[in-house]
Amino acid sequence: SQAWYLQKCDKFQGSNNLKIKFYKNRWQVHPKAEPNRDTLIYYLWKTINHPYTGQFHTYEIEPSKDSHEFESNLRVDESVKEEIKKSAIMSYLLFEDAKIVIDEMSPKERLGEFIDDETKFRSNSVGKSMIGLLAGHAICAGYIDSIDSKLNDWPLIEKTLYHDQKLIDLLNMNAGDHKHVTDVAMWDGTSNDDENLARYMHMMKDKKKSKPKYNYHGLLPNIVFNYIKHKTYLKHKRTDKFDKFLEDVFQRHIKIKNSVIFFKNKKLPDEGNANSMFYADKYDYLRIAKSIMDDYQNN
Repeated sequence: SQAWYLQKCDKFQGSNNLKIKFYKNRWQVHPKAEPNRDTLIYYLWKTINHPYTGQFHTYEIEPSKDSHEFESNLRVDESVKEEIKKSAIMSYLLFEDAKIVIDEMSPKERLGEFIDDETKFRSNSVGKSMIGLLAGHAICAGYIDSIDSKLNDWPLIEKTLYHDQKLIDLLNMNAGDHKHVTDVAMWDGTSNDDENLARYMHMMKDKKKSKPKYNYHGLLPNIVFNYIKHKTYLKHKRTDKFDKFLEDVFQRHIKIKNSVIFFKNKKLPDEGNANSMFYADKYDYLRIAKSIMDDYQNN
């Protein structure tokens, strides 16, 4: 509510003994920053707890009943140990010849005090890749015809510049929307990552597509994600099968061992509420990566 913001409840107000550098108007560490350990601790705490703060509901996919188990043949790599000791890297896995051969976590004196093997890490831009993965599965499962399908059967994008565009152009960030959307926001300064997709589509009404050029941002994967949601609804005689679709991919195909999470906008009951921000533990990220490579190699 407005009162919540007026009382600055969105700002950290606890006491602490850390020397934290706060980055103005940024939710996370600035990409060009060189933060001290105390600052990293604060932003790590903020990041890994984000799905549980109540700001979002979630699509949480429960573990598979027959999760894929990895074999290991571990070796020590001193260069990895040295790098992880001084950097902000939380986890390092090397998968080689069908086995995990390096498995390192940030040491206790760095960040390891706050994470373990089941900590769910925030995807950030990898969430965009997750939507590409799901789009491929939606095509294979028959919900969407092909990567060249147009999204014209979806009322939410009617009369916007995304109408009459191919799915592949949205996946490739090549939708001709660079005059209206930046990498972090609409041109009017509104964040495009976690707000009301229906409102954004209303803002994009009657906007004209420019000559396409690569324009990397968070709005397009959310459009694609919600189009997948729309198609799983239509294909089953207007019965919502979106949760089942996510379970088919992550439980039965990838075979995750722990739950994984996508954000859901709690302000919206249904249309446009799926968000590409994704959380999984380090081994389930590896299960997803292995599944992608297996599928690719098997055509």
